[in-house]
Amino acid sequence: MNKCIMIATVAASVALAGCQTTQEKMVESGAKQLTKSEVATFLTNKTVTWLNGNGASYYAPDGKMPFVFKGKKDNGSWSIAENGTICLKMEQFWGEKENCNWKYFKNGDAYSVFDIKKNKTTNLDLDKRAEGNTL
Repeated sequence: MNKCIMIATVAASVALAGCQTTQEKMVESGAKQLTKSEVATFLTNKTVTWLNGNGASYYAPDGKMPFVFKGKKDNGSWSIAENGTICLKMEQFWGEKENCNWKYFKNGDAYSVFDIKKNKTTNLDLDKRAEGNTL
């Protein structure tokens, strides 16, 4: 019986050793997570069109985040955690809950956003980022 448990444990260890998260794969390919300061420079005073095309957000220097979703304007807030993770508060979607689910990465001249909750990376289109509030 102990021999079966030991074999199963070794087999599971070998199987898991080959698994990498999406974030680990990004780092292995040379991507670097942006620091809190770099994220602030990347987003502050910028209007960003959402990746799904359904809206846009303006990242105000004071942490306010007006946004448009399917033609309807609303307000939210944004902040950056010490580890560079983006935190958003958008009552229309999540009530009073703040979601800290996004990390930004740079690989050469390319930027991407990693959704921690979904374990998914999406490349960013820098043409969808404008200076100032264009909402």
